[in-house]
Amino acid sequence: MESIDFVGVKLVHYQLTEPESKLHSSVLSSPNSVHEELVNWVADLDREVLVVVGMNIRNQPVMLHPVSIGDAGRTIASVAEILRVVLMSASTKIMLVHNHPSGDCSPSAADKAFTKRLIKAASLVDVKVVDHVVIGHDSYYSFRESDPDIFGGAYIEN
Repeated sequence: MESIDFVGVKLVHYQLTEPESKLHSSVLSSPNSVHEELVNWVADLDREVLVVVGMNIRNQPVMLHPVSIGDAGRTIASVAEILRVVLMSASTKIMLVHNHPSGDCSPSAADKAFTKRLIKAASLVDVKVVDHVVIGHDSYYSFRESDPDIFGGAYIEN
């Protein structure tokens, strides 16, 4: 486990192997479950943070990694950086999660374009992107619920 202290916010790369870990024992089967499990991690930050959650074939999180820390209005991430972390963790599925400090969960055009690029790149290395969830204080936006066609269909299948 590596930790980063960034302006008073401790961000940690968690390899979720401890059986007692609440997140490790969760099954992320819907955007609501993602919101419930991760809202406390990112919702109240004063800047955007993009987190990748690596999952096993049962949709259980095995890795949580903050990929990018931005400012109040955006964060810049690299598809290559995300896939590097994912492949090193041996995850078969991933979910992107990022916050909007404004509380408005509407995705930007850049959010949409990035999600499409990641889905395409991940498919080349047999990693499935199951969703990209934008978290606000009391709500969320699921790319899969809103545009399932970019993922190839219905929500998460086991």
